[in-house]
Amino acid sequence: MLARHLQDARAGRGGLVLLGGEAGAGKSALVTAALERAGGVRRAVGLCPGPGETPPYDPFVQVVNRLHREHGPVPAELPPPFGEAPGNWSARDRAAALVHWLASGGGPVVVVIEDLHWADEASLTLLRHITPLLMDAPVLLIATYRTDELDREHPLWRLLPELARTGAHRVLLSPLSREDVAGLIAVVLPEAAGDPEVAALVWSRTGGLALFVRELLEAFARTGQILRPGDPLPQTIQQAIDTKMTRLSPAAQLALEAAAVCGERFSFDLLARVVDVEEDALAGALEEAVSRHVITPVDGEGIGFAFDHALYREALLARLIGARRRRWHRRIGEALAAERGADPDVVAHHLYRAGDPRAVDYLVQAGDRARGTGAEAGAARRYAQALEMAEPGDPRRPELLLKLGQCLMWDDPDRAESAWREAESCGDAAASIWASFFRLTLAHLRHDARCRQWAESLMPEQERLLGDREYQRLERELFGSVAGYPRAALPLILSLATSGELAAAEAVFRSVRGRIAPGAVDVGLLRAGFSLALIGGRLDEAAALCGQGADAALAKGAYREALMLRSNEVLVRLVGDASRPEEIDALASQLGRLEEEAWERTGTTLVAPGHSLCGIYHFFRGDWRAALHHVVEGVERNHVAFGGTLMWYAVRVLLDLGEVGRAGQLIQLIPPQRPDDPVPSGNNLMVLPHALKARYFLESGDAAAARTWLQAAEGWPALPSAPIFRAVVRLGWAALHRAEGRLEEAWAAASEALAAAREAGSTLEQIEAHVALGVLAAHRGLPEDAARHFDEALALAAQARFRMAEVLIRRERATSLPDLPGAAEDLRAARELLAEVRAVLRKDGGSAAEEVAVSLAVPGGSADGPPGGSPGGEPGAPKGALPDGLTEREVEVITLVAAGLTNKEIGARLYISPKTVDRHLRNIFLKVSVSNRAALVAYAIRQGLVG
Repeated sequence: MLARHLQDARAGRGGLVLLGGEAGAGKSALVTAALERAGGVRRAVGLCPGPGETPPYDPFVQVVNRLHREHGPVPAELPPPFGEAPGNWSARDRAAALVHWLASGGGPVVVVIEDLHWADEASLTLLRHITPLLMDAPVLLIATYRTDELDREHPLWRLLPELARTGAHRVLLSPLSREDVAGLIAVVLPEAAGDPEVAALVWSRTGGLALFVRELLEAFARTGQILRPGDPLPQTIQQAIDTKMTRLSPAAQLALEAAAVCGERFSFDLLARVVDVEEDALAGALEEAVSRHVITPVDGEGIGFAFDHALYREALLARLIGARRRRWHRRIGEALAAERGADPDVVAHHLYRAGDPRAVDYLVQAGDRARGTGAEAGAARRYAQALEMAEPGDPRRPELLLKLGQCLMWDDPDRAESAWREAESCGDAAASIWASFFRLTLAHLRHDARCRQWAESLMPEQERLLGDREYQRLERELFGSVAGYPRAALPLILSLATSGELAAAEAVFRSVRGRIAPGAVDVGLLRAGFSLALIGGRLDEAAALCGQGADAALAKGAYREALMLRSNEVLVRLVGDASRPEEIDALASQLGRLEEEAWERTGTTLVAPGHSLCGIYHFFRGDWRAALHHVVEGVERNHVAFGGTLMWYAVRVLLDLGEVGRAGQLIQLIPPQRPDDPVPSGNNLMVLPHALKARYFLESGDAAAARTWLQAAEGWPALPSAPIFRAVVRLGWAALHRAEGRLEEAWAAASEALAAAREAGSTLEQIEAHVALGVLAAHRGLPEDAARHFDEALALAAQARFRMAEVLIRRERATSLPDLPGAAEDLRAARELLAEVRAVLRKDGGSAAEEVAVSLAVPGGSADGPPGGSPGGEPGAPKGALPDGLTEREVEVITLVAAGLTNKEIGARLYISPKTVDRHLRNIFLKVSVSNRAALVAYAIRQGLVG
């Protein structure tokens, strides 16, 4: 726009451009950029130094003097104060003389008046008369002003409409959008362009104000770290905000101090009870802050307000230290506590920050509420704060310690055990028993060999207290219900089962189940039943128990438990009877939606943020990019956040792809670390790590180490009664015997593996056994038997829709039976596809996990609707094969992006949240290898997805 005005000025048609925006919006940067592109035109800048500091006509005097020094002519004919021409000059005559002089220098001239809001009255009057005269002169006048410095009494406020009527062009610079910030980062800080967290955090903290965006990005470039809330602000930002605040009245500054302590949003009513001023004076102070664009009303009643930028609040808080801030927190906490239906979390926050012991009651309430919704991290924080403030002899301490440990059990088990040990020593009999139970549970997860003895000794103690009112009260607080049986029976069941005493474990399970009230659902008991069914090879029963447990856990808001059980259900159905792939697709879609719901509502995730439990499903279905991102890169990025099952599959995927060295970096993290360590009994892997480590050492060329691990697996007492685990171990022996040239022993082991897999009903192990037998039959000179086994493996893989398995089977068949018709084509296709997958895996050194998070949508469907279509029968994207593994929902999103819709508008159109739209976009960016919306639109046009 400025370039067009400059072009008009070159043609003799000048004008006035009024460039408004709040401090830091980028006004001066915009003018500078425009002038740099203007070439050799004459130009001059006049500044208004500050409020009440501008002498009459001074910005125009600066312009005249600069032009005279640099270009001439001598301004002698101009009236004072520009020149020395005598006579009485009216304001209009002064304006006409100045425009004539500016135009007489030859060629166009650009005049910039900076900070017009601080101009003197004489300059504003001159400007009023200059504006219409510019239209017939080669003079472009650009005046910048701060919108946040104007109010209804300001002379420029009153002048702006008149200037517009006389031909001025008014432009207001709005803050940068989130997409603008992402685009800016891509240009000035490309190393951060692939991390959506940088753009999101910078935009949310700055409100898109250009100056603040630039300063935060410069700080990021210096330190490599995003400045998060609470970090010291860059000095330039703090100074800019301090300058803005000092121009407010003392009453406004006081009100804003209190408001900053209240939070990002606050109400007039709360401030009126906290700040010691009359309501009318407070209203005036807030009106002043609104007019200066520090705060903004958020309702039509003038009751609720929010800070214009998060950084304004941070800068105000940085000025408050020690007792002064605590005093505000106490006043606010007391005022909120006096309200009916007060939010315990908010009251707890303020009283805790004030160091007020009354905070404990509210911290306990807030922690209980958070734990009830599955937000364990938030609950743990509140319980820890309550313990910090409670007196040493406070009777609530044992219960708080139990709850704290329960919330920390998965994320910080050492700290959880420390809390339970303290609870054991508090002298409360019921709390001590429950602390022992939790420590037993943790010991079981850590594969402690003493668990069985511990459980057997704890059971009678719990049995004795079953009728105790305090014991029952604690049980209800901790678990949501009273079981009616000693809960130590659950780790005892698992200890018996993994010790090979499956019949005894089943007997205890039946005994406990008989004590459950008819129709009642006990999630802990369902988990124990799942493990028994899994060991016993009853995969359908195991999956059904997981499904029931997931539904029950979700009903009580236990998202972590629900995610564990639902992911196990998906996995067991995948590897088990996979003859109904559509049901598995639907389950995977449910899991994806559950992950998203858990994250949005509670911040709960079982894996690293940005990754998904659906990764194993993606791998079996052949969605390579999503699988590698979730299963491999996620584990490599943060293996601490991943459970053993995902790590086991990550290593398996790497070995399938021939990435042996990379697999070795992960496999050492999977327990047990040594063959003679106890077999893990606290998760569902049992002896699977033994077989996987044997495979790794065999493929690394260390057959002796492979044999040691397989022999250790054979020592597991439960192996004879665990067909699915027996099948995996026998497959390990078959591979080892084959590598050592003992084909008959290998054949026997593979045959035993097939029989065990059929007994367990495991499709996956049956496929692997058939492949092993096919390879061995070919080596033994039995091509017909080999072809039959390969064909059976392919038929099972096709029925189950195991795309990766089909590739590997075809490779093995083509290698083992090279004379088979089509073998060369099979081998070439398999090698090409595996090379493609390896290329994806090695992309940028395996850093794709740090570039973008894949959404939880599953192929053929989405995380928002059923597989194969849009929700509610809405017309979906074009049917048929879609490029780069895109789903129909993703193509819908691309189409709406190409139409220029924002995330919020796309969400409204598709009936999903803007956050879900953002996740879809990140998934799309990864799949089609682009990093921004413009590149995505270009891709869509090339692919014919949009016109």
